[in-house]
Amino acid sequence: MIREAIQKVSDVDRGESAEKIQTDFPSIVKVKDICRSKAIIEGTRITVRHIVVMLQSGDSVDDILQVYPHLKSAQVHDAIRYYHDYRNEIEREIKENRIENVLKEYDAIMDERGIVHFPNRRKKDVSRLA
Repeated sequence: MIREAIQKVSDVDRGESAEKIQTDFPSIVKVKDICRSKAIIEGTRITVRHIVVMLQSGDSVDDILQVYPHLKSAQVHDAIRYYHDYRNEIEREIKENRIENVLKEYDAIMDERGIVHFPNRRKKDVSRLA
């Protein structure tokens, strides 16, 4: 369960303080306005979901540590333990973040080259650049 302790933490990117909810896992927090308040490894923007997707894709903890050398093994293991305790939450996040669902959410399409287009959004007036 998520501890009720809410603290003010520094959001380095914006130089503002944000609310942090500490979870039962020392390295895992939820910070308001950071990664949509999803579970992240503290001090990073690496979500538990991302770690789980890497593991599900066949990466090992050692592989993850090579890709993210600033992480410690304990942090990755906390993410794994969080997933095991909150599997439904993380699986829902994984589903929500599948490309087909993101494209639908943002009313976008992806062409054969993998470029995302937003056909229903107004294009900027480029005539003044000519």
